[in-house]
Amino acid sequence: MKPNAFLEAAAQGRNDWWRYALNTAWVLFATLFLGSLPLMAVAVWLLLDNDPATQLDATTGALLGVPPWLGLALTLGPFVAGLAALLGGVAVLHRRSPVTLVTPGRPIRWGRIAAAGAAWALLVAGMSVVEALLYPGRYAFTPNLPALIPYALVAVLLLPLQTSAEELLLRSYLMQGVGRLVRRPWVLAGLSGLVFGLLHGANPEVGVDFWPAMAFYVLFGVALAALTLRTESAELALGVHAGNNLFAALFSTFKGSALPSPALFTANAFSPWYNLIALAVGLAVFAWLFARRPAPPPVQAGAAVPESLTK
Repeated sequence: MKPNAFLEAAAQGRNDWWRYALNTAWVLFATLFLGSLPLMAVAVWLLLDNDPATQLDATTGALLGVPPWLGLALTLGPFVAGLAALLGGVAVLHRRSPVTLVTPGRPIRWGRIAAAGAAWALLVAGMSVVEALLYPGRYAFTPNLPALIPYALVAVLLLPLQTSAEELLLRSYLMQGVGRLVRRPWVLAGLSGLVFGLLHGANPEVGVDFWPAMAFYVLFGVALAALTLRTESAELALGVHAGNNLFAALFSTFKGSALPSPALFTANAFSPWYNLIALAVGLAVFAWLFARRPAPPPVQAGAAVPESLTK
């Protein structure tokens, strides 16, 4: 394939195989152990406090009886630790700027990330409206402002870090690393999507109808990888993933969601096939809006950064 500036960003650092192995192991350790210590401490406390109002659900691992905002913060803590470990490992082990995980040769366009997140949230809102029309009675208005307000504060602060941890590990770090060996973009996108789907295989909605639910996650992962390769930047993927999870947490959830929340609307059922079809349509619209034009060229070292690339 023709040179891709996003994949070539890995060449700026040191790329011995053991550096990828060591850094990946470090990120997993930080995520699964260091970042999980507060969650494990609270889980043990719930098991030992002899209070029937506070329990640990042995099936789902959910913390029952704790404030929703606290449960969210404890659940997202491991991702925050993993993100910090990843960025530190890239700087120390690979000797390159962590910014190259997002974009090569130019500043990060935070406005583009925000615009992508807002646009995707609006598309998901439209999909939800269509679903409500197709399935009357599917959604119930469930406002609970005393619970939602502190939950929203934690969600706005931490959910973008959680989604960034997943994107920068899967769609940036590992895809750039594998891209040193595999040069076909659709193979890279497919591998990225498959790993993303497998990591979400334990989510409750996958148990509702395995194949369409798993296809949903694989398609989402493939599409974000394709957008990243097409635009030679992870900005769109970061925005879409954050906008998707924030919308699900604050505006529209469903009973049995992997991320329980006091959202404004709650669906009484999950329709995997509808969600898969709606996702495909939404991704096509989003790609038409944001990824029609080719990626801007990277800025050479020492050159002035055009104003258009900073917006």
